[in-house]
Formats: sequence, C-alpha cells, structure tokens
Amino acid sequence: MAVPPQSNCLFHNGLRSLQNQRSLSSSITTVYRCHPAAVDILSIWAYSGGLTSGRSRDTDYIQSRLPFELFPYGRSRAFHFIHNNHASVKNAQSRSNPGEAQVVLRYLKELLACGVRPSSIVVITPYTAQEEIFRQILPEDCTVFRMYYRNQSNGARPDRN
Repeated sequence: MAVPPQSNCLFHNGLRSLQNQRSLSSSITTVYRCHPAAVDILSIWAYSGGLTSGRSRDTDYIQSRLPFELFPYGRSRAFHFIHNNHASVKNAQSRSNPGEAQVVLRYLKELLACGVRPSSIVVITPYTAQEEIFRQILPEDCTVFRMYYRNQSNGARPDRN
C-alpha cells in the first residue's frame, strides 16, 4: 500500500524541527538489520534521505535463494507484490478477502517448500478481519501484522472505510 506524500508531511516537518533544535538525543543514520532496498524506502519516506544501509546488496538474502517464479527480483529488492483479482467484502467494521488469503497461503506453502523458515515470513494487512483469516490459516510461526495509517486530511482509517 502506497502512502500519499502529504500523509507523512507532518512527520517530516516535526522530525526536521527536532533535528534543527538539536532536541534529539540520538539519530539513526545507518541500519544494519534490513535489506538495503527496504532501507532506501524508509529513508525517503520517513527520514528525508538521511538513512543508509550498513549491509551490502551482495549479502545472501532469502530472496536470492528463491526460484525466479517465486521471487523474480533476486537480491535486488526487499519484497515484491503478488496481484490478484479477488474482491474484498465488508465484514462488520472491517474488510476481508478470503480469495486473497488463499493466494497468500499458496505462496506461503511454496516458500516453505523452498526451505524458508516460517519465522522468517511476515504477512501485512490493513484490515482486522483479514488479519483474523490469516491467523486461522497460516502456520502459527508466521508473523501476521496489521498496519494502517491515518489520512492526515480527514483522519479516516483505511480499515474503517
């Protein structure tokens, strides 16, 4: 899910203001725990370009060991999207997409067959109802994470629309 530039503008201005006032006791500049492509995205989105990766793109990442059909970008990217045509449905005050959940489950099984440990897999969704579906069908060692952001202009949450 892409975050519109205006939604993180207040964060950037607040961070920049604290940095200018030297109110920050410390500031992260080098990240050693993430894929360099993920650090690049975080750097642009949340740190005004101030982060750098302490890891090489040549490091042996899980992605670089997967077959092209599962992860077509090799070691150059931290993640990729799998598109599907399943429509989501309203579920109480949230949304869910059982068809999409099955696509994720099939992909997960392929990852496990390639030797990826369940503890190395994270599934992110903005919807409470979808999170519950994932928790029911995915192995418990896999991490399911619900993430949302508030739209700065109207305070709406994507999982409440």
